[in-house]
Amino acid sequence: MDYVAKATYTKAEVDAMTAQATEVNRGTARISTPAHINQGLDDSTIVTPKKLRLGFSISLGAQSYMVFPSWLGGLILQMGNSAIVTGSTDVSFPIAFPNRCIWVSEHDNTGPGGAMKAVWQFRAITKTGLNALNMGTLTQGSTTFNGPTASGCVYFAIGY
Repeated sequence: MDYVAKATYTKAEVDAMTAQATEVNRGTARISTPAHINQGLDDSTIVTPKKLRLGFSISLGAQSYMVFPSWLGGLILQMGNSAIVTGSTDVSFPIAFPNRCIWVSEHDNTGPGGAMKAVWQFRAITKTGLNALNMGTLTQGSTTFNGPTASGCVYFAIGY
């Protein structure tokens, strides 16, 4: 039903215009609070685009992160590079995880066509970083394990 501005409305017309809005009925609706959004249980309020984005942030570069809103679980993805070392090096995450880092993976940083793949061990993983130990290298195409060669690793960390 389309409403036309006029001087007076019947009670039925006012009731129809001020009834709770739904997917199929026009009406009025309350705006969700952040608590309603986080709980995800309220189907009688609406979310504005600004609140949908509330809590999302991203920084892209050599040290990158992506933070999802709390209503999406507050998941945080981070990636970056370690220093090039033959031993161990401390790595700081671009931002601290509010709760904990739950998973870290590495990828060798020797580049395409490299003859060896560095093997890394992550130790002392915290909310703010980790210690990366260069364990050595594997020669591609064989099972030969060599001592550490100066290398850096690219890490990918997930937390919340």
